Amino acid sequence: MAGFRKAWHEIDAAKDASGAVVRRLLPELQHDVRIGQTRPARQRFLELRLFGPVGNVPHYDPSSKGLRVKVILETTERAQIVLEEQSATPTSLFEEVVDDIVGLVETAPSDGVAARTVERLLAWQRFFARPSVELSTDRAAGLFAELTVIESLLLPRVGPLRAIAAWTGPDPALQDFQVPRGAIEVKSFRGTGPGRLRISSERQLEVLPGSELVVAFASLDQRTDGSGRTLADTVNRIADAVRVSESASIDFATKLRASGWSDDAQGLRMERYVVRSLEFIRVADGFPAITPAMLPLGVGNVTYHLDRSILEPFVITDEDLVLLLGLSDE
Repeated sequence: MAGFRKAWHEIDAAKDASGAVVRRLLPELQHDVRIGQTRPARQRFLELRLFGPVGNVPHYDPSSKGLRVKVILETTERAQIVLEEQSATPTSLFEEVVDDIVGLVETAPSDGVAARTVERLLAWQRFFARPSVELSTDRAAGLFAELTVIESLLLPRVGPLRAIAAWTGPDPALQDFQVPRGAIEVKSFRGTGPGRLRISSERQLEVLPGSELVVAFASLDQRTDGSGRTLADTVNRIADAVRVSESASIDFATKLRASGWSDDAQGLRMERYVVRSLEFIRVADGFPAITPAMLPLGVGNVTYHLDRSILEPFVITDEDLVLLLGLSDE
């Protein structure tokens, strides 16, 4: 946001009484990128005219809380995207959205930029659609655990592109990671003792035919200061690691937004975490899970807890996990 704050101030201070006050950004690119404000309504907007192969533009919601999006596919080589602020008063969050979208165009201006831009706007629309609450302590710890799996397990074995593509945690309908031979569901625990796993539905530990399911159980120490890493530290470390792949970098930023991560969250979630252990637990025959097949007709939305102490027979090694789920860089 800091990169364009001066331009927003200049626009706001302009004395034009009617029409629109506009500033062009990134003049070095072939794309036409402009931010502006209508007068007298003082409604802010971002306007993009993007050139080159458009790509596969996903379906989007033209209007959501806080944002209005317009996409015009003029030709297969030219697209126009307009983003308008919908709140009654200017917000720093809209500036953050604009900064993110403009940054995407700046870092990845090549073919398909229109499709990538709409995908990122979809992530922002999902963010705006969430209830207006902060990234909670529990959600922050869960996100930290998912990022720990990316950093310590997937990146070293399958590389940036496949590691980030496998991360489906931002989609609540799916388990946290989808990998070649199955899925990984991530659980975190903060506290003393062996810990426990909170299972949020009867489908969360359902093993599909021909597939494997592993629970990654992260036991965390949470601290207000001292040693350990913040969520922002881990986000930045992974962002640096995946920067070698433009596609992975874009995908990672988009999924972070869908997870509820924003500049505001970065300033609020200052807890520090130390990973005491990261264990892998295979959901196999005899595993104490509640699944849909076990429930009477009409019973659903089941939540329950599993004590970690009863799961010892199902713990597998890192090497076993790699073989079981087909994780390799080949």
